[in-house]
Amino acid sequence: MTVTAVLTAYAALVASLALAISLLALRVLPDQAPLSRPGAGVPLPAGGPDPGSPAPPILARTSTGQPLDSAELAGRPYLVAFLSSSCPGCRTSLPSLAGYVGLHPGPLRLIVVIVGDPRRGADIERLLAPIATVVFEPVGGPIAAAYRITGFPSYVLVSADSAVLATGGSVLDLPQSQPQ
Repeated sequence: MTVTAVLTAYAALVASLALAISLLALRVLPDQAPLSRPGAGVPLPAGGPDPGSPAPPILARTSTGQPLDSAELAGRPYLVAFLSSSCPGCRTSLPSLAGYVGLHPGPLRLIVVIVGDPRRGADIERLLAPIATVVFEPVGGPIAAAYRITGFPSYVLVSADSAVLATGGSVLDLPQSQPQ
């Protein structure tokens, strides 16, 4: 075997190992890694309407077939959680989401918009149905588009007078005091 052949085989082996390690890292670390711009190392903003702006209206059918009209929520604060049916990080955020809602029992209503394949999001629906109104919509659906959602999970806290109080990619980004 020539030196060139040995170096070519070695380079192919190194490239294969690098690819295998990258694939393993993507499989093991998706829940821990923030959504970021490629190469920038900076978390992307969750998107959403600007705090202080009016909350976009929601007109939809819930997962149980009931109509949902956000105009009927006036006078009561609500949290809209946008989760993707294919997002492992969305699933790991569920205990924090339930805890946040538990901190504000009574006045805060939770609306969960699961974006993507309803079959893949059925486990999220089962877990949150006791504390939330659940809506499924396709990728690029009208609610996520109206709320300008750019990543998952994303949260939009809306006041009793239908103004956006806060947005974030984690419930830790939201006010921890009772929303008004």
